[in-house]
Amino acid sequence: SGSLSLLRFVPVSGPATLVDVAQWTAAISEDGRMLLRGVLQVRNDRGAFLRVRAPEGLTLLSAQVSGETARVSTDGEGWLLPLAKSVETVEGQLSFPVEVMLLGDSATRWQRRHASTLSLPRVDAEIAVTRTILHLPPGWTSRLGPGDGPVVRDFDAGDSITYGLGVGDARATEADALFQNAVAAWMENDFDQAQEELDELA
Repeated sequence: SGSLSLLRFVPVSGPATLVDVAQWTAAISEDGRMLLRGVLQVRNDRGAFLRVRAPEGLTLLSAQVSGETARVSTDGEGWLLPLAKSVETVEGQLSFPVEVMLLGDSATRWQRRHASTLSLPRVDAEIAVTRTILHLPPGWTSRLGPGDGPVVRDFDAGDSITYGLGVGDARATEADALFQNAVAAWMENDFDQAQEELDELA
């Protein structure tokens, strides 16, 4: 005698793309020019691309996905960065870095006393944590201190630490690439190559 059990697997629906941490670093000149760098830690389940909408006056200089130059297109609403699917592990999906560089005019020429807001790019994905570092023009200092509004003395590590390295660290990108290479070799049963990648990662 025997028995037969039928199981139906129903996946939990969730966002196609998630951004764990979005870190923006902006440098503003006295005449209102701004250079903006964004490093997004992305987990992609089924999204084909990430749409980035820049604030008025800023234009895209470059974009990288997982350390490789991205072939960017546009649909009139923003720039489209093609995404790869995240590697699945027993602990869930691995995130990968998406980096964008923007340049343009952010505001009018700075006066002796100046107050303004900083508009950041928008992405078509849910963002868990946003961090912003702002470098003021030479000779200007902020009147806000830690605890004033969203101003902090330093960012906590949280879940952004990868391989002992922080978000935006180029070495973290290299380490992630090594790990993904090791996973790919493992899936192809090339265990020697996988071990070599892991040894280099260590």
